[in-house]
Amino acid sequence: MLTPNLIRRTGFVALAAAIAFSLAACAAPDAAPQAPAPATAQATPEPELEAPKAGDAAISPAHVCGQVTTLLTMEVNAVEGFALAAITPAKYTETIDVVRNGYLHVLIDDNDVGKAVKAASNYLKSAEPTAAGESYDPKAGEWKDLRSTIGQACRAAGSDLTSLHDFGG
Repeated sequence: MLTPNLIRRTGFVALAAAIAFSLAACAAPDAAPQAPAPATAQATPEPELEAPKAGDAAISPAHVCGQVTTLLTMEVNAVEGFALAAITPAKYTETIDVVRNGYLHVLIDDNDVGKAVKAASNYLKSAEPTAAGESYDPKAGEWKDLRSTIGQACRAAGSDLTSLHDFGG
């Protein structure tokens, strides 16, 4: 039987998967569609495409803000879902760990948005795990200040941070 908690959990997992796929799509280089090979031609193996790395090409502030928007959505929904007992403590801790690791892998350039994300990443690298087992405390004042700084840098660059809330109406 589908209970409201099961529906919320399923929705949360589906959102997290969609966000993860979105991040992967954002990181994949654009490839021009290729015409199918003639039936008589032998297929040649295509080289495996690598995700762009910082410095390979200009990474726009909008791209970085989009990556952070995904992480912010995951974090906000984990915090709210846990507060409403819609997700288990284990799922909450797991999601917070994923968010932390996501920040450590955001592609950045040397602009104000990139510098703000780097400061947040450095904070998370040095954050002590909480007594509850979170890799960082998403409610800590210093973390909120760093997130706010990223938001201000994104707005100044013509982009916004948004989040899609699964809980709270």
